[in-house]
Amino acid sequence: MNAMTAVTAHKSAEHSSKDLIENAAEAARILNLLGQEARFLTLYYLSTHGEMTVTELVNVVGISQSALSHHLSKLRRDKVVTFRRDAHHLYYRLSDPRVSRLIHVFQPPYQASESARINFQIAASLPA
Repeated sequence: MNAMTAVTAHKSAEHSSKDLIENAAEAARILNLLGQEARFLTLYYLSTHGEMTVTELVNVVGISQSALSHHLSKLRRDKVVTFRRDAHHLYYRLSDPRVSRLIHVFQPPYQASESARINFQIAASLPA
């Protein structure tokens, strides 16, 4: 290995180490958000249903509207969810696709197998 190759390899390793540290910090931030049960459930339902109103989320998560609002506020600040408003409701949805991928890692096996079956059926129905 010549001197130029060694310098390039060192800079590349230094750069990838910096990327790893930044990615680790971001992963830890997201995992911290998922570490609270009500937030996890909220994000789970948003990942499986797409968009839901606050009332719908209160009903499925099983916490008070004020507690849910507190969690949604934190999730909005951390840019994990976003919302739209119509005349009478706020509709929440995930804004970070990485969260959906993480949520599905913890999906119960029976739901994962059902999702795989549906995906297989969809794929089989597509033209070759």
